[in-house]
Amino acid sequence: MREGINNVLVRAPNWIGDAVLCLPALEALKTACPQAAITVLAKPWVGPVFFNNSSVKQVIDYDISGRHRGIFGKWKLIKDIRKYGFDSAVLFQNAFEAAMIVFMAGIPVRIGYARDLRGFLLTNPIKLTSDIKKTHHVFYYLNIVAGLKKDYSRQLSAISHQPKIYLTKEESEYAKNFLKGKGIESNIIVGIAPGASYGPAKRWMAERFTEVARRLTADYDAGLILFGGVDDKVICGEVLKGLKGLNLAGEVGLRQTIALISRCNLFITNDSGPMHIAASLGIPVVAVFGSTDPNLTAPMGDNVRVVKKDIECSPCFDRVCREGHYNCMKLVGAADVYESAAALLEKRTAKEFPAVFLDRDGTINEDTGYIDSPERLIIIDGVSSAIRELNSRGFKVVIITNQSGVARGYFTKEAVDAVNRRLEEILIKEGAHIDGIYYCPHHPDDNCECRKPRTGLLQMAKDDLDIDFKKSYVVGDKLSDVEIAQNIGSKGILVLTGMGKDERKKINHRPSHIANDLRDAVEWIIKDRLKA
Repeated sequence: MREGINNVLVRAPNWIGDAVLCLPALEALKTACPQAAITVLAKPWVGPVFFNNSSVKQVIDYDISGRHRGIFGKWKLIKDIRKYGFDSAVLFQNAFEAAMIVFMAGIPVRIGYARDLRGFLLTNPIKLTSDIKKTHHVFYYLNIVAGLKKDYSRQLSAISHQPKIYLTKEESEYAKNFLKGKGIESNIIVGIAPGASYGPAKRWMAERFTEVARRLTADYDAGLILFGGVDDKVICGEVLKGLKGLNLAGEVGLRQTIALISRCNLFITNDSGPMHIAASLGIPVVAVFGSTDPNLTAPMGDNVRVVKKDIECSPCFDRVCREGHYNCMKLVGAADVYESAAALLEKRTAKEFPAVFLDRDGTINEDTGYIDSPERLIIIDGVSSAIRELNSRGFKVVIITNQSGVARGYFTKEAVDAVNRRLEEILIKEGAHIDGIYYCPHHPDDNCECRKPRTGLLQMAKDDLDIDFKKSYVVGDKLSDVEIAQNIGSKGILVLTGMGKDERKKINHRPSHIANDLRDAVEWIIKDRLKA
């Protein structure tokens, strides 16, 4: 079936948290069908979750309060969908309506769970078994993609189950500058999301959030940011009562919220959409669960603590407590949450990560001149396996590259981003990943702080990814890469790919090692780390 999938419509879930949890399945779909163009159909409040995702070609708004409102609006949506000529539809959304719309739009292949009486509308109905109902929602969505082909479920074990939201460089800069402008410059920033749009049975008490926040500001000098929608404005204000902090509930859009959450060092939350956003960004999360089941919807990640009290009536999945006592929330004390929060902060402050900073052109890919399009990207042999090895050894892998072609007018920043996205796609298919990509778009004569061998980009990566320069390495095919390593107190490795052989002849900054290529460099790094 996969061979016939070239133009896919994915119907996204309607809740932000569920949208985040379907991201591994979306990337698995792209891995299974690399030739396919994937379009996501999503409600406007959910769509931004999928922005800047290399697996997604475009996002279509399902605007139920505007263009697509009512029966006639749905017919407009169906006609809009027909124009795209989709050959397949994958339904992560469970409702009967989702199947009806793609059926009436005439999409030939329609895949989704046979539930809500919609099985007859699907060409490939997937049985909703009792085991699937009990599994975490990440695997609930992955199971839909597994239905593409009989043997594909085995391959899913090699695909990351960690949801990931991707920010642009501009969004990261926005968040950094926004918080600086608001005077939030603490070494430790704690994000708090005390709301839960599902209902009060998922909301921990505001005064207990306040107590935890007060202790964190006293013990860690933490800066506080409160997150939520317009409806959470009041409860966020209650949490901040008597404390200094920033109440952003209803003040910024979803992409801005995501960018600002990425600046947090800790996130404390109920079972909610912001909880999953924080976890998808790799932020340490303390999540309070009451009426819902963490076995189904706990945030995914290594730095997650779930706080829940086991009582007979939980999980009940009610929006409002049917017993009227809300004991599943009342029994969670402020001390329980504070201890989990403090443990995560201690873990963070006690550990900064070693990194390998990689030049791009000439080190990762062949240097064919100013690379202005993804089609010109040619990965050097052995690079994917080398980066995969660094990933498995616990190194942060960061690309640091000068791209003066932007300032020279040879190509745009959008072209650089497209090339970088293509690079990440190739690596992901090979089981490798990059933790961050930073580039300087300026001309050499601009005297900026971010162009190598100056250290601006590396300092930005250090702040974003908690990197220890002293335990890190810089690998590149130019002497500027060796020089920048010396400038930050790391070890520099010159590779003989790209311009490396010519650069070797004029060494004025002695590298710690000279390697034939990146694979050779990684072997040396691993041996060097074992000596430490």
